Amino acid sequence: RGLPTGLGSRVAVIGGGNAAMDCARAAKRLAGPHGEVTLVYRRSRREMPADREEIEAALQEGVRLAECLAPEEALARDGHVCGLRCRRMKLIPDPNGGRARPMPTDEETVINADTLIVSVGQRVRADFLPEDIVLKGKAGTCKTSSERIFAGGDALRGPSTLIDAVADGRRGAEAILEALGLASRVSDAPADDRRSDIEGLALRRARRFAPTTGARLWERVPGGCLNFEPCLRPLTPEEAMEEARRCLQCDLICNSCVTVCPNRANVALPAPALPCPVQRAVRHGETVRVETLASGRLTQRYQIVNIADACNECGNCATFCPSAGAPYRDKPRVHLSEASFEQALDGYRLAAPDRLDGKRAGRRFTLRAEAGNVFFENEAFAALLDGETLLARDVRLKEGTREASLSPAVETALLHRLLAGRHPFAETQGD
Repeated sequence: RGLPTGLGSRVAVIGGGNAAMDCARAAKRLAGPHGEVTLVYRRSRREMPADREEIEAALQEGVRLAECLAPEEALARDGHVCGLRCRRMKLIPDPNGGRARPMPTDEETVINADTLIVSVGQRVRADFLPEDIVLKGKAGTCKTSSERIFAGGDALRGPSTLIDAVADGRRGAEAILEALGLASRVSDAPADDRRSDIEGLALRRARRFAPTTGARLWERVPGGCLNFEPCLRPLTPEEAMEEARRCLQCDLICNSCVTVCPNRANVALPAPALPCPVQRAVRHGETVRVETLASGRLTQRYQIVNIADACNECGNCATFCPSAGAPYRDKPRVHLSEASFEQALDGYRLAAPDRLDGKRAGRRFTLRAEAGNVFFENEAFAALLDGETLLARDVRLKEGTREASLSPAVETALLHRLLAGRHPFAETQGD
């Protein structure tokens, strides 16, 4: 905003990633209307790791790109930077199809610069930690070799993106809470505060994929945008309101996979609020003790199942899933015919109104509903659950099993409640 920056009128930025583009574009704004900013990169523009739109924006704003130059020496005069001596590089194609490899030539060149900005991947200095601490090796948990030290971002991954670092922050927080014996909590606004006509959401769900403002969202501000105002034209209040109306609150109902399936293999089943306890059974001598770890509830108004007989695994539902899921694989696969069920490695079949058969990786299990109770049996345990609360009344661990999660029994019981008596599942029993 008019204050001196000390950059001078000539700036050289070394690097080719998104951070280098940010440095170059910011320097262009600070160097004044007649300032020169040069990006120095040892490969060509084609090999730059920065996003294409970032590179194009920098060039449109007047940043100069010096390709195939490897910096070798910072030049100084009277104690101040005056330039950067670089060596011309020749690119050698990778026979395996990877990035071209730069090889030095005999040609040298000098780029005049008052300021040098280095924006390349570098190692994280962690010399403040004890020498025996190992940071890497447990990606996804942010744990290190010390129980009380957690790491993320470049310290754990090496040079990576800001998004990865933010994700590591979340994983690290969850790992710390777990180590302290605490549970992470996410507070959602009550459904009543957002939308009451849940069926209306289902009717409008497809509008998510039809932006109303189109390409105008990406219009650049006229005049080159060489200040710190937004480079892309912001939404008008009317456009912002219209875009907000496209939100379908898919944590309440989504059904995109139902809409886009050409074979109607994905089905949305109305689901009342159901108990979903988390329990495990542990052997203690001659007895089995049941531990309740959590008392949850299934509250989403609709649940999706996949009819395996109709699904050809085209992947259409995975393409349109807003949460990067693959419903044809992730959702319960229900087989209408016995032949389809027998040929599959995974899935369920409602064999009778009171019986649901299942497979997981070829291993069979069965659930029977009788006299207000639910009886579940697989290769690890047999459990009698209360038909209303789904809490275990009695568990028998089979030989060789010392501990077992009861979640498979609860999940199968929940699915049985959704399927029993519903078309087309009830009509195929006994096929």
